[in-house]
Amino acid sequence: MKNNSNIIAMVGKGGVGKTALSASLGRALIMKKQKPLLIDADPAQGLTYLMGLEPDHKTIGLVRDEIIEKARSRGKDAKEEIAAMFDYLVTEALIEKGEFSFLAMGRSQSKGCFCPLNNLLRQAIESLSRNFPYVLIDAEAGIEQINREVVRSVSHLIILIDLSLRSIAVAEQIQETIKRLWIDCRLGVVANRSAGDARQIQTSLESRGIELWGIIPEDPVLRGNDLQGKTIFDLPANSAMLMAAQKIAEKIS
Repeated sequence: MKNNSNIIAMVGKGGVGKTALSASLGRALIMKKQKPLLIDADPAQGLTYLMGLEPDHKTIGLVRDEIIEKARSRGKDAKEEIAAMFDYLVTEALIEKGEFSFLAMGRSQSKGCFCPLNNLLRQAIESLSRNFPYVLIDAEAGIEQINREVVRSVSHLIILIDLSLRSIAVAEQIQETIKRLWIDCRLGVVANRSAGDARQIQTSLESRGIELWGIIPEDPVLRGNDLQGKTIFDLPANSAMLMAAQKIAEKIS
């Protein structure tokens, strides 16, 4: 069955602001009366904190560990039982907050190759995402994690850059990986904390065959809130980050 959800992943090198944009897009969609599913795919769980949640709930990493232990103890004959258990535990890990739902990937403590279990986990998350019009993924750097651990059917990939040469080089690498893995999605770049000329940024990206989807200026309110441990819901509606996120949300709706 085709997944009709808009599945948006935020990628890029570390420190460019993927978590802040993920949370801001989530709030922008909430303001549009949409109920997004946010997936914190970074083991640091920064999105968890920014959405006002505590990292003491069940994560997908813990679900995976539970299933691996069951598989070890029950053997191959318990395949159907383990599949049903996956569905139940993934649903159990889902946090419902009324205006949005949330799922944290966390970190697995188990070692070794468990490829069949990882495939089953991907299928469970893809099935869960069909219940939401928008799924936002705060990913680690690169896109290999998305293909391997979260979902295959990404519809939109947002690459964040900070205008450093390294950041733009990472954007090119991600674009090449998308082509190599045959992932069918829309791809665009967002320049974060930018004080540069939009035309210059756009020209630089277009020369590399990459579309510019938005520019987010430096937001002192967001920075101040972050230092005080505030959530994305403490950000005023007229903040630079949130207003930019609303424009980006229009491109993916």
